[in-house]
Amino acid sequence: MTHIATTAGIICLSLSLSACLDFERFRHEKYTCSAYSLDIEDIIIRNAKAGETVTISGFQRNREGLIISISDDTAVIETGDLKLFIDRKKGSVSALNGNRYRHLKCKQTIFTI
Repeated sequence: MTHIATTAGIICLSLSLSACLDFERFRHEKYTCSAYSLDIEDIIIRNAKAGETVTISGFQRNREGLIISISDDTAVIETGDLKLFIDRKKGSVSALNGNRYRHLKCKQTIFTI
């Protein structure tokens, strides 16, 4: 009887641990854009939740942006009068600065642990 209980416990533990394979402890998304006209070199997302801040590194200054909305597919970030739309699947970034819309050529790098 104890052999059956031990085997059942091992099976339950194995199934529980296999469900956690998608677990991420740390995620760092970086979009390298080199957009001189908007003063955006890198966009770094460390905590992908609405209301959190992101770091926007520029050529002249660094600033923080606020995540307005985020999903597995897209993110909307706002900093001052600049609004960034990020396609998290493709790695593309679009910017709305006042009434001017621009599509930025960016390289996406994702680091997870």
